[in-house]
Amino acid sequence: MEALFNQLEQQLATENYGAALETAQTLGQQFPQELQVKLAIARVHSAMGAVVAAEELYRQVMRESAQPKVLAEARRGLQVLEDREQAARQQRVTQLLAAGQGQGNGFLALLPVTPELRDRAVAKVARLFRTDMYTAKFRVPLRSLKIIRTGMAAQMLVFAEEFTAEGIPALAVDLGMVAQVRVFVVQELHPMGMDRVRVASRRGEILELSWAEVRGRVYGVLPTYGEVVDVDAKRQLIRREGLLDRVRFCDLHVPAQKLVVRLHDNGFQFAAGVGLDLPAALTIQERWRSLMDWLGNKVPHAAVYDDLGDFADMAKGFPDLLPEEPYVDLLRLKPSVMDACFHLYSCTYLVGQSAAPSLG
Repeated sequence: MEALFNQLEQQLATENYGAALETAQTLGQQFPQELQVKLAIARVHSAMGAVVAAEELYRQVMRESAQPKVLAEARRGLQVLEDREQAARQQRVTQLLAAGQGQGNGFLALLPVTPELRDRAVAKVARLFRTDMYTAKFRVPLRSLKIIRTGMAAQMLVFAEEFTAEGIPALAVDLGMVAQVRVFVVQELHPMGMDRVRVASRRGEILELSWAEVRGRVYGVLPTYGEVVDVDAKRQLIRREGLLDRVRFCDLHVPAQKLVVRLHDNGFQFAAGVGLDLPAALTIQERWRSLMDWLGNKVPHAAVYDDLGDFADMAKGFPDLLPEEPYVDLLRLKPSVMDACFHLYSCTYLVGQSAAPSLG
């Protein structure tokens, strides 16, 4: 065994990693229970950049040994891995900042993972953020997008790159980019043949676009509050703040223009332009459903996002992320935090990047 160890040390010193791996495998076959052999194999994996394999072996040694010398060597090996990863991560952040990207604040979100991906995602969260597996498990979403980290946008972009490199869907959102999104609130739709549409706002602004440019559809329901009259326990009339209405929203994403085309049933003119030929007796909700079906036929290629409720429950815990101007254009006395949640929800999918743009 000593001869093989000496051979391995020489191969590592000369960076002959292919030969070192063969020697390490020979050691592992001949002495599979020896902790020093496991440490040697971990060193080879570390030198070759096989971070996950190296870390698993170091942690296995730490679980199996109580010898101070062995534990200290395993901890040093783990620290080398962490320092190397951190240095590479910081170098990537520096590249992004030098290119003028991600200089403000942002957040990292994970998208729902399949059951098959969950263990890998939990392990990645635990490794990346140096937490235990139990805590990491609650950061990995199964049903809806989840914000798991906030900070410098460039750092969030690098984290997203690392997740997606392992097949785990992630989005990094730069709040500066969210602030740059244009929002066009629609009052009327006027089709222009099969492929294009003209939209008009309540203020008389006009915009033309191609249906092919629309890459996403976002749905949400926002409450409106105001003064309502109620009867108290003494059967006396009282005035209080209450729910007046639930307004249905639909955002169409035009990422090439950093544009959101926003519709809601409180201000849309169903009788103008779009030509749905709806009976006058239909309710607003029925008219809205018909309009959504019509839009769905126009942009069947567009991704659909419809889990605002779960996102809003989470986003309320991150007030610093919520935009000051949500661009909902509702005529009412008092806004709702749901307005900002919806705008952030929509923009997350519009500007969120699963990986930072290539700098090469």
